[in-house]
Amino acid sequence: MPVSTQTPFLAQTNGNHIEKWDCPTQQGVCGKKSEVTTDSVSPQRSMTLHTLKFVPHFLVDQQVSTSLQVFLQIVAENMNKNSIKVIGINNTHIGSVFDEMKKIGSYVHGIKVVYEEFNELDLNSSIKGIGTFLKTADVAIVRNLSTNENMCQLLHFTLKRNSFIVSEEDNLFGGRTRPKSLYNTVCAHSNAHTRLDLVRWRPTMEAMPTTAITVPQDLDLSLLSTARSNFPSQHRLLIVSPYPASQNLKSLVQSWRRDVERNNVFLLTVNKEEGNNFFIDDLPDIDLAYTVFDHGNWGGEYYVPVQNNERVLSNVTLQSTQVGDISSLEWVHDSKSCGTGVPVTIHYAGLTNTDYKKAIGAKSAEHNEENSYGMDFSGVTESGERVMGLVPCGAASSVVHARPELLWPVPAHWTLEDAATVPLAYAHALYCLGIKKPVDLTPASKVFVHRGDETFGQAVISIALGHGCRVYTTVTHKKNKYFLLKLFPELQADHIGSLRDRNFINTVLNDTNGNGCDIVLSCVKGDMRRTSILCCGMDAICLDFAQLHSLNEDNACGVFNLKKSRSYSAIDFKTMLVNNNTVEMKMLQQMLSEGIHKGYVRPLTRVSYAPHDVARAFRLLAGSRQRTRVLLKMQEPTLQTQLRLSCDPHQSQLIILSEERLGLEFVEMLVARGARKLHIHTKTVTSATFQFKLRILEKMGVVVQTSSDSLEQESDVVLLLTDAASMGPVQGVYVVTSDDDQLEERVLAHLDAVSRTFCRNLRNFALINIGKTAYGREMYLARHQNKLPAKIISLPHIIDDLSLNEAVAALEAALCSEHTVMVAKQEALYYGKQLDNLAHLACTYLL
Repeated sequence: MPVSTQTPFLAQTNGNHIEKWDCPTQQGVCGKKSEVTTDSVSPQRSMTLHTLKFVPHFLVDQQVSTSLQVFLQIVAENMNKNSIKVIGINNTHIGSVFDEMKKIGSYVHGIKVVYEEFNELDLNSSIKGIGTFLKTADVAIVRNLSTNENMCQLLHFTLKRNSFIVSEEDNLFGGRTRPKSLYNTVCAHSNAHTRLDLVRWRPTMEAMPTTAITVPQDLDLSLLSTARSNFPSQHRLLIVSPYPASQNLKSLVQSWRRDVERNNVFLLTVNKEEGNNFFIDDLPDIDLAYTVFDHGNWGGEYYVPVQNNERVLSNVTLQSTQVGDISSLEWVHDSKSCGTGVPVTIHYAGLTNTDYKKAIGAKSAEHNEENSYGMDFSGVTESGERVMGLVPCGAASSVVHARPELLWPVPAHWTLEDAATVPLAYAHALYCLGIKKPVDLTPASKVFVHRGDETFGQAVISIALGHGCRVYTTVTHKKNKYFLLKLFPELQADHIGSLRDRNFINTVLNDTNGNGCDIVLSCVKGDMRRTSILCCGMDAICLDFAQLHSLNEDNACGVFNLKKSRSYSAIDFKTMLVNNNTVEMKMLQQMLSEGIHKGYVRPLTRVSYAPHDVARAFRLLAGSRQRTRVLLKMQEPTLQTQLRLSCDPHQSQLIILSEERLGLEFVEMLVARGARKLHIHTKTVTSATFQFKLRILEKMGVVVQTSSDSLEQESDVVLLLTDAASMGPVQGVYVVTSDDDQLEERVLAHLDAVSRTFCRNLRNFALINIGKTAYGREMYLARHQNKLPAKIISLPHIIDDLSLNEAVAALEAALCSEHTVMVAKQEALYYGKQLDNLAHLACTYLL
């Protein structure tokens, strides 16, 4: 099966992370620190998952990058080294193998790789120099070794015996067969264009007697050691063991191969399912230190990158996995796609500046739905009717369920793309002008709106001009004045001022003979807000449509400014949607329909992006406030989603923690994925951190049982699982530990045995370990062979909160994969994206 290259996973967060808390690691009091903060720029990383799996020695349709990683692992285990030297001789300048080798980096699954490359000029000018490097090389990388006589001659005099060569061969020209005395091909992986061969260079051909010994279990290791000690030094020992081989046996073989004498030891593991298909008398020449026979194929166990688990799903929604990084926006499976209301298949979804602020953490979350984006949309109902509409959040989804009062049929002469630009801007404007403004608009009315060049301002101007009103407005840039004049020829040029020009207020008052305007729509702050109120006439109202994101903002309007019976009101349009105000919704539905009929509700300019370009769409929103709508084309065929864990709220989850920090974050992730019944076993049940998290979970309606008793005996584990099952059928058993505080392996054995009886509905049985130790691997592989759920996941040491979030994201990806043994690797640091986001954030607040 082809395996894709590295699959990145970014940090997993949720809306609660907007709020910062101080919580001591020792006994103490946890207190709220602030609601919205902008953290200092921290380095970002991504984690890639790799799985230990059987890889045949001879394989087709394999990527070059994956084959290289496998070959390097083979070289290291056969050279008995933790560090290998690789020399690349690029004699053609077209080989993909050299490019992929440079991307691999300095470490491959615990193996240090030292790589140096020489080109064709080096080959012609300094053969002696290259020869010096080749004499100390463990593996050389070349192209077309089978047909290159000059290369064979060079390597014959420089590369030591029993070294390895990786040769990229052109499938188009075939090749030629070389004698085994020159080199022996031990692995070959091919794709459509090339074949990658791993060959042993000038292998030792000395005949040597071989003895095969079967070792069915660890109890026979002492007998095996005794037998080996009685063998002559020039003797090959072939150990045959059932798959999976125990780690103790592999470690023993590894140590023997490093001995000065009796080091010709080879381990062959055979899948138990082979049964009568395996005959020890029919064995081929075993040239590699570790070999696996599985389903008729000869190969080995190696770590390879996990294939990306993105899939095309029918119900997806846009969510952020790391608040503050717009590049972490992902399409995820929408488990809440079924609900009340009219189901609409979305074709276009609108984004706003508020969505951008939410994604970067500048807008605090108040509802569970805040990790979703978009409020207006256009699409098609189940009956085939084209509609446009509004939802409180989550319009950037493949399907939404909308209230009938917030749906409008799309006029026949509009496209669905046209329609998606209308609902939010015009509904917001009509909410201010028609519902919050008690007096009807007439030709005698005077309306003043700030930022008329933005989409909301354009909607206000269009509605006001449609009623014959006199309109005054400001723009953020001089060029936008000409844009408005072209869009609305009825506007007068001297009625358009600069947003930053305080003197424009005097222009408005002079033009109205000091009477001011009947309604002022403001989004400015500080002194400009107070000055704008002075434009209100007698009994007029100033409506502030700027969304309040922080209680620390200057929201004062000045009581003196409210003379002449003026009114001031801050408008949050979303509250009407969240509070389900049916009366106002029906009024809004009627007014917008009337506006479409009379022609003053009309499509706005827009720019549309494909789903995979969602980060670009948000960056467009970031630069400044927009005079065009930003839309997502939801029917693009490229729309894919990352699989996510799904927990049944009626079933229970058992979590055994000996590593609290990662474990509690993992618990939060389970709750975010639907878990509502938890049994947590931990020795730190009385710690301040644990108790604080426990209170948060209880406030969220999660039922939590805790325990801290010893699990030494199988009866203790029976009691533990019985308590967990009392809340509901056990859906998942998770053990979270680390190299520094490992759970005893017999506890895992008890969990394995007891869960087979008590947990018939078990979906996940996972060991999560921070560190390099993969203890319990044989048990989990045995469970996998028995068709039982089994996952063992190793994580790098967690340094800070960022790597903790990445670890949880990697865990979720691992739990959603089909593999059993996995390792998460941390990739290189980078700063660019967060610096970009910080710059965009600063720009947003300065405007």
